[in-house]
Amino acid sequence: MDTILFTFTPTDNTQTLDFDWQVKPLINKVKEAIRKADQSFIFDTCTLSNHFLNIDYDECFSLHHAIHDILSIKTGTNNIYDIAEIACDKDDEWTKKRNIDYNSEVYVKYTFKPEYAKIIQDQCSIWLQELELLYSKVIANKETEKQAKAERQTQFAIIKVYTHVNPKGGEDGTDGYFDADISDGQQAIRFVARNVFDFGFYTYPKHFEGTDDIFNSEKWTELEHKVSNWLTEFSPFTTGIRM
Repeated sequence: MDTILFTFTPTDNTQTLDFDWQVKPLINKVKEAIRKADQSFIFDTCTLSNHFLNIDYDECFSLHHAIHDILSIKTGTNNIYDIAEIACDKDDEWTKKRNIDYNSEVYVKYTFKPEYAKIIQDQCSIWLQELELLYSKVIANKETEKQAKAERQTQFAIIKVYTHVNPKGGEDGTDGYFDADISDGQQAIRFVARNVFDFGFYTYPKHFEGTDDIFNSEKWTELEHKVSNWLTEFSPFTTGIRM
C-alpha cells in the first residue's frame, strides 16, 4: 500500500503507516487505551520515561503523545506530573507502602478521575472509528490489487523452458539464467531472465543475446517490452541483487 500518515486529531501527532499489517496493531493499541483509561498506572519519578496508561511506548509513541496533548489541553498544563496531579486520583496508601524505604515518593500510583478517563475513552473512540475505516479501505485496496495482479499474470504464459538455473551463493556462486518461450496466446517470444551477482536482475529478448542491445530497449518491439515487464513481475527466481 502507499504510505499513510494518520493524524491523531485534534493534536498534531502522526503515525506513519508504510504497510497494511501496521494498521491492525495500532487499532489494537487504541482499543487497549480505551480499556485501560480507568485502570491504575505507576510513575517512577527517577526516570524521564513515564507515560500515561500501561501501554508499550515504543510500539505507539504517537498515541501516547496524542493522549498527553489532549490532557494538556483539558488541564491547562503541559507537564506530565502536573497533569497527573490534576487529572488523577493518587493511591496514597499504596504509594506510602511502596516508598517506605525511600526518603521521598519515588513511585506513585495514579488512576484517572472518571471525567478524565471518559475524555480519553471518547477521543480514542473517535480515533478507533477512523482507523477501522482506514483498515477497511486498505483491505479493499489489497483485494483489488490482488485481483489486478492475477489478471496481469494471465496475460502471458511460459510454454517451453530451454534452460532454468536458479541463482545461489555469493561471488563464487551461480548466476541465475532462465530461457523460455513466452506466449500471449497468439504469438510466442523467446525471452531470457538473468540474475547476476552484484549487478541484479534483468531480462531481454533471446535474439539480442551476445549483443549490447540486450540493454537497448529502444530496439525492442512493443510486445517484447510487455513480456519483459511480465517476466520481471512474475520471475521464475528472485529479482533481488546478490551481494
